[in-house]
Amino acid sequence: RKVGFTDVKSVAEYLMKSVGVNVKVERSKRAFFIRGRSAVLLGRAGEPLCEIGELHPEVLERYEITYPATALRIDIDNLVEALSSGG
Repeated sequence: RKVGFTDVKSVAEYLMKSVGVNVKVERSKRAFFIRGRSAVLLGRAGEPLCEIGELHPEVLERYEITYPATALRIDIDNLVEALSSGG
């Protein structure tokens, strides 16, 4: 089975929940992600903790990636701050 955006988003949400951080999910506006196949997980104060997205075909082509790819970025500084302020 292939792993895609939905799988990676679920893992990111589980990770945040398992460390006690409540998140709000919003759509990412990054142009390098496919519209509707991306998300940003926001902390209680609205700070971005994690961003997930399926890479746009133009990005894949530019880097000669021949298969669908999903990216995950965690902002460690914001996550540590969220953890120290109680999630």
